[in-house]
Amino acid sequence: MAYLGKNNRLKGSLGNLVFRELNGKTIVQRKPKKNTVKQTRPTQLAAVDFGSASTTAKKIRIGVKTYSRDLGDAQSFCRLRTRVKLAARTDNSAPSGARKLWEGNPALLEGFEYNRIVLTNGMYKE
Repeated sequence: MAYLGKNNRLKGSLGNLVFRELNGKTIVQRKPKKNTVKQTRPTQLAAVDFGSASTTAKKIRIGVKTYSRDLGDAQSFCRLRTRVKLAARTDNSAPSGARKLWEGNPALLEGFEYNRIVLTNGMYKE
């Protein structure tokens, strides 16, 4: 069911369409179809690693939320999750599906630009 959100923008679904916000714009997409493709074992293990990185990134985001309020950009969580996944994979001898951040190279999180905001001229502002 679609509804009017902030600034009279549609959110939710209407028929076969989904309305969501991305970078301050309303995006319309088709509803995703049910996944009928059977995943292989390596794909399932990669999904486990991705889920673990996502959970860890969420915990980090919640932990720094007090200090970064009103400063984040729309893609900061995606960038953080990608960096956590890379750090968990780097220098980690654990098999795929069992990789954790602390067993990899957590030093790769140093210098992460959590509050990067893209200006109209393409430059970044911190």
